[in-house]
Amino acid sequence: AVIRALTTAPVDDVLYYHFTHALVAGVQALVSRTGYTGEDGVELYFDASHATAVWDALLEIDGAVPAGLGARDSLRLEAGLMLYGNDIDDAVTPIEASLAWTVKLDKARFLGRDVLAPQKEKGATKKLVGFRIDERAVPRHGYSVLVDGETVDCVRSGIMSPTLGYGIGTTYLPTAKAEIGQSIEIDIRGRRVPANIVKMPFYRTSHPPKRKPT
Repeated sequence: AVIRALTTAPVDDVLYYHFTHALVAGVQALVSRTGYTGEDGVELYFDASHATAVWDALLEIDGAVPAGLGARDSLRLEAGLMLYGNDIDDAVTPIEASLAWTVKLDKARFLGRDVLAPQKEKGATKKLVGFRIDERAVPRHGYSVLVDGETVDCVRSGIMSPTLGYGIGTTYLPTAKAEIGQSIEIDIRGRRVPANIVKMPFYRTSHPPKRKPT
């Protein structure tokens, strides 16, 4: 609704994970609908020189309220969305990161295919999973994760979920230990706090349609 007030472009016709080009507050912008906060929203990309003007125009719209980077980070984690440098980096593959849907192996050759194809066929040795902590404890990025008393990884992303009211996070586990319900421990300042593997996303909100209705 905020973007509608600043453009004549049909932003409602932009499908989930699609984008369009439009004038927003008089500025040429790319308007995407990737919903990185886990909600049905849009992202704007434009020349940095226009940032102040577009920001001011957004805040003039009734109902528009600014939120900080911490809010975005908690929302995207609740929605089970990855953050580069935390959950994914150049040391893990999309298949290990539970993002196999982003990889199409029907091409004859592409960068990384020789690694991805065997993982797709035989399975990866590790897998990114989500976990929850039932007691009052915050699983912060970098804290050690243990299975059967042995350190296997660290917390990749972790917060006290403001929506759910308990600690949530992500970590990589050996595939054999990555089943829903698996018990793990998080080393929080020298104390081993129990946690359990749960299905992601942790919290689901509505998204725009992925394709136009027929």
